[in-house]
Formats: sequence, C-alpha cells, structure tokens
Amino acid sequence: MASRRQSPTGCYLDKNYGGIFIIWDRMFGTFAEEKEPVVYGITKQLGTNNPFVVFFHGYARLARQVASARGPGAKLGYMLRPPEWAPESGRTS
Repeated sequence: MASRRQSPTGCYLDKNYGGIFIIWDRMFGTFAEEKEPVVYGITKQLGTNNPFVVFFHGYARLARQVASARGPGAKLGYMLRPPEWAPESGRTS
C-alpha cells in the first residue's frame, strides 16, 4: 500500500510514477493522461502518524501473509506476485 495516485474511478492507480521524466512511464506502459481530478494518498488509511508504522506497515503485512500461507508455492506467490494476488484463486483480483 504505497503512495498512490487515484481518481474517483481508480483509473490512475499504479500510474505515472516517472514524475517529470514521463519517458519511463511511456516505456513501461504506466502512463495515463490525467483527465479527472487526482487524489494523492494511500489506498487504506493507517490510523496513525507514527513514521515507523507508516514506513514498515507494508513489510509487516507481507510477513503476516507469508507466515499464514499454506505451502511454499503460496509463500512465494505472496512475495513475487502483485499485492492483490490471493492463493485461493491463483490469480489477481
């Protein structure tokens, strides 16, 4: 749950990472022309301003998911696949 660009429809989620160097977004297919208002933030509020919690919350979530996964394939899936991946379906949601 990194910092994200969002719109009310979610069309900018995981887009426009390059900042002023738009060439990178065009090369990697992450460019989206901003046609709607953009809301900056994270997808799920943390409920704290503690900088350690803010920095490490993603790693803690990953560690919990890996620890609770059944089998080595699911454990690797959590570490190597997209954040929304779930072993039950075997594909992204």
